[in-house]
This record gives sequence, structure tokens and C-alpha cells, in this order.
Amino acid sequence: MAAETAMLSAQQEAGVVLQELPNSWNTESFPGISLYQWGEAIDANTAEHFYQICFCEHGLQAFAFHKQWTVLHPGQFLISRYDAQTAPPLPMTGWETGLTLLIDAQRVPHDLLAAFGNGNVVQLLKQLTGETDVCICKDPHIESLFQAMLTESLNNRKLRIIELFLSLQSCDLSAMRVPAKVCSDAQIELVAAVCKDAMSHLHEHLTIQALSERADVSPTHLKESFRAVCDDSLYSFIRAQKMQIAAHMLRTTSYRVIDIASEVGYDNCSKFAKAFSDVMGMAPNVYRKSVRLEHHTE
Repeated sequence: MAAETAMLSAQQEAGVVLQELPNSWNTESFPGISLYQWGEAIDANTAEHFYQICFCEHGLQAFAFHKQWTVLHPGQFLISRYDAQTAPPLPMTGWETGLTLLIDAQRVPHDLLAAFGNGNVVQLLKQLTGETDVCICKDPHIESLFQAMLTESLNNRKLRIIELFLSLQSCDLSAMRVPAKVCSDAQIELVAAVCKDAMSHLHEHLTIQALSERADVSPTHLKESFRAVCDDSLYSFIRAQKMQIAAHMLRTTSYRVIDIASEVGYDNCSKFAKAFSDVMGMAPNVYRKSVRLEHHTE
């Protein structure tokens, strides 16, 4: 396989199907509770008594609430009310992966958590969303539950859903809550366009000057808009995306590290290794060995 083809394959898999998902993915887990992979059509009919819990695995997903945009980042989850008028989320990069847990407040069993003590799922969700009808949070344990749901069987997903509600019931919401950044339509449109442009040219050495010229805005305006939407620099975002692709190639190909570095736009292997270590927490060769060892011991 040519390097370019491998790169495209890695990009597609990293953004669309990082893991092979179970069959009957959106089967109703419990009465009134369904789990959807992002990209699937959500069937909420015209009811007005739904809640959603959305988890972002990869990419940037923008949500509109009360005519204002907020962006969900990798590892974060969102709890909000959901009805037929809820605007669909906007994928910012085109490679978003994540899950949505849809809860019908009129159908979910009130005694779902009875075996684990007192607790009503609907009352819990009302409490969590509060007066604003939405909250955004980040918690390592809850993130691990969603990650497990991506690969496990239906029965195991049911257990994870119960564990999720119990964790939300006992958590300190103030410690998990992430301040929501409100963004304008113009900022969202610009950043989404630039992200998709950057994601389609990850094999190149990308500069803010080149991206701003293609978007027909000044570099300063682009940097300010990206910071406002993503609370991060465009450089950091591009580097993180490149390292995710590189990690996928390290896991799934036998290409040399120097070749993978070239495929994500680095002509200097030392600079690539430094960037990879900064993002992934270990050197490329160490990462490849750790993944193979993990796979061998499973």
C-alpha cells in the first residue's frame, strides 16, 4: 500500500471508525434509554420530555442552545434537555466520533436505580441541567465508561449506563463542570471551515498564514477566533490531530517512525518525536511497543 493510501486510511479510521462498534448499535438499552453513535439519525419523535448525554471522543462538536453556540472537546460530556426543536450538533472537523445517550423522561423506569439505593434518573437529570437546561463536564472515570461503551456488548453497555447514572448521582458536579464558552455564528463557521481544511492537509507543513489566506481572513483574526471557540491555539490543535493520526499508524502499520513523521508533515524525526511525546505522553517507539504488548496480553 502506498504511503498516501495508508495515510488516508488512517485518517478515515481515526475520525470515523476508530474501533469496530458492536452490532445493533442503537438498540434501546432500557425502556426509554437509547445509545447512538455520532452520525446516526436520532429518533426522538416530537416529544418534549427528552434529555441527552453526549460524549466527545474525537474532534470538536458544536451545540446550539438558546441561539448560542458552545463546543464539546474530546473527553468532555454534555447533559441537556432535548426535543424536536433542538438544533443538530455541528461537526467542526468532519471527523467527530462520540456517543449520545437519549433518555425519554416519560418512559424511563423510575426504579431503574432501585437495586443500588434511592435515586430517580429523571430527577437526577433535572438537577444536573438546572436552570440553564445544559451543563458541560469532564471526569476521567465517566470518560472511561463512555470509552468502554464504544466496544462492549449490549449487556455490558447496560451495566455501563447504570454505572454512569450512579456516578453522576454521587459526583461533585462543581468539580467536574467545565465553563461553557459562548461563540458567535461567524466564529463557529470560520473555525469549522479552517479545521476541515487543516484536517484534509495534515500531511503538509501547515502555517497559520496559509490557512488564513485560504479562509480569506487575517492571521490575527483567525487566531483570535480559534482561541475564542476552542480555548486553545490553532497550532496546538493541528499538532494534536497529527499525533492522533501518527498514533493510529504506529498501531496498525509497520511503517518506520521516520516515514510516519513524513506522512504527518514532519521532515525532522527528532521534532516529530518531541511533538508525539508532548501529546501522547511517550516516545513513538515506546508507544508502539506498549500497544503491541497490551494487545499480546489480552
